[in-house]
Amino acid sequence: MFFSFPALSQVGGITGKVVYVKDNQVRVHQLGDSAFVELGRGDFARWSPNGARVAVKDGSSIYVVNADGTDRIELADNAEEDKNCPLEFHPNGNEVLYIVDDMIMAVDIHLQEQRVLVDFVDCTGEIGMSAEQNRLVCRDGHILRAIDLDTRTHIEYHDDNC
Repeated sequence: MFFSFPALSQVGGITGKVVYVKDNQVRVHQLGDSAFVELGRGDFARWSPNGARVAVKDGSSIYVVNADGTDRIELADNAEEDKNCPLEFHPNGNEVLYIVDDMIMAVDIHLQEQRVLVDFVDCTGEIGMSAEQNRLVCRDGHILRAIDLDTRTHIEYHDDNC
């Protein structure tokens, strides 16, 4: 009888790569492997939709870097300097979302051009975007806001819901 054992990249049945921050250093780690790739300084990190890049927030700067650690590029230097995880990749894979003065900004990773995505509600952290690219959520203190970008309307969920 032949038995198959999990590969080194499997931990408890979970496989793949994770991105995380330890001691202000962003790392990409293949689960089950002791080695990791350093992506440089950062407070927060998020995968691109295809997993090829990582968006990094370090203080007021926003970067994008390849998942193998190459080609780290500063996209913006005006992000909020808080600890509320105000960073997300747009599902289109071409923009990184971040917060400035309670507005959600989008910066193009190729052209490094910034635009205001949401300026009609206050957002201070934890941006999340739907796969359909027309809805997102953000947090303002203990208020969670669900925003429809097509109609430019939003719903608030207060303290007891988040």
